[in-house]
Amino acid sequence: MKLLTRWGIEQELRDMSIYMPGFRLSRFETGEPFGTHVWEDEFLAESGGEIRTVNYSAFRKLLKDTAVNYGVDVRTKCRVTAVESKQYTQPTVTLQSGETIRADVVLGADGMESLVRTTVVGPEKTPEWQGINAYNIFIPGDRIVGDPGLEELLNDRLLCGTFGNNRGYYSYAVPAAPSSEHKFDYVMNLWIREEVPQERWKAVDTKTVLEKMGEVEPRARKLVGLATVISSAPAVERESLEDWVHKEGRVLILGDAAHIFFPCSLQNLGVAVCDAATLGHLFQHLHHHRQIDQFLNAFEEIRPARIQYMKELEFSNLEFMTLENGPVQEQRDQALRERYKKGLNALDSDEQDALVGANVATRFEAMMQVFCYDAEEEADKWWVDWGSLQERASFSNINADFSVQVQQLATVETVNRESP
Repeated sequence: MKLLTRWGIEQELRDMSIYMPGFRLSRFETGEPFGTHVWEDEFLAESGGEIRTVNYSAFRKLLKDTAVNYGVDVRTKCRVTAVESKQYTQPTVTLQSGETIRADVVLGADGMESLVRTTVVGPEKTPEWQGINAYNIFIPGDRIVGDPGLEELLNDRLLCGTFGNNRGYYSYAVPAAPSSEHKFDYVMNLWIREEVPQERWKAVDTKTVLEKMGEVEPRARKLVGLATVISSAPAVERESLEDWVHKEGRVLILGDAAHIFFPCSLQNLGVAVCDAATLGHLFQHLHHHRQIDQFLNAFEEIRPARIQYMKELEFSNLEFMTLENGPVQEQRDQALRERYKKGLNALDSDEQDALVGANVATRFEAMMQVFCYDAEEEADKWWVDWGSLQERASFSNINADFSVQVQQLATVETVNRESP
């Protein structure tokens, strides 16, 4: 929220989003409560923003409209068939129509099946399936309103996280599309460990999903029964890239083209916004073409470590949520039960945690690392530590060359004046 606020769209965001005050944890099969965590004032102050949910389509439209208002020319139905880059020349983009466009820089944010990625890194191994499938489940809010067992999910606006045997889900309220007659809808992101990967974003019927869920609390089963759209996708992982910039320069990949999270990851959108914020903040220092490659390389230097941290954290959370029944799962559930009985916030710690060595502080620190990170500050830090120094050195070299040339010219002129 804090980055988007700086982009001058705070009021629009508040009007189109809803505040998520915290999260609730429970057991997948029974609904047994494992506790609740409400964001503290300290956390909100440190993070510099709020946790809010938006309608994805409406959010994309807001970003597009904002870009257009700043003078961006958005062209649709223009499929790209080729991207080329040669050193010391402008990169080119060829469209399916045959039109060729020259640019100062090409940013490939063209998703998981990225053409620009192939241009930058060449052929790659097929992404590796992680043994888990995601199911994105959409429930219109008007199907929930009036149901005493479900309506509270819209009213309390908490993120619900459930822990099951090789499965689990997050669910949360989102604003309805602007064209809807109701205010809120509900989304469930379900993950199940399976033997066979699903096709990417394939439609799935309700009966199939309920069968795959197996034993599950009645409220979750009822929500799935009310769903109007269910689609699935496999969770895959690709090798981490060493190079995000084309070897000839001027072409960069970012977003899902550079780094993929598992489907329905809670952090995927936030990471994409941070990519944009980092790049934009670097380019605000642009005043010469020679800086373009410098800034692309800076982006490649700044972002990978942060993204790797976020990916590891997200996959760790998914693993924790979907533990197979056994000793580790029982230990997890018992620890959550004990904290719930004490009336503690899910991420709070007490003396007993210290005595048994429970690393609760690390869980809270992880949350702070996620939400208090500032991509623009990281870009500023790079500029102060390296970018401005490189720029001063570059200008010093230019001035040194210029003074030598003038000095030589002056010498020649002097000799000419003294000649008979």
